[in-house]
Amino acid sequence: MPPLIRSARTAPPPPSGGSRYRNLTEDQIDAMLPPGDLVKHFVLRAVIQHMLSLIEVCDFFDDHIAASVTAFTPVADRYPRAVAAKAIRRAVGTWQGCPEALCRADPDTADRDG
Repeated sequence: MPPLIRSARTAPPPPSGGSRYRNLTEDQIDAMLPPGDLVKHFVLRAVIQHMLSLIEVCDFFDDHIAASVTAFTPVADRYPRAVAAKAIRRAVGTWQGCPEALCRADPDTADRDG
């Protein structure tokens, strides 16, 4: 699995991005996770990024993951495997992409208040 790439921009997923993973069960997702009782938040993010075929991610991606995790437990450094699998399934199944106009806005030319 490729490492998580942090960026202020996100590449739009291909039209089928993540669709092959949308119907996976939590047991199937659990089998994709590294061994151990707990899953680190960073690993959870990397798995979701890989499943959605995202080259780069942005704050909207992080917010989406946080919302998916908090449906089951508070955001933490690591999660029990079952919680991680549920959060991954939810994040992949509900990802709508980032609001490209905001993600791709050049901060030097974007409209600003004031």
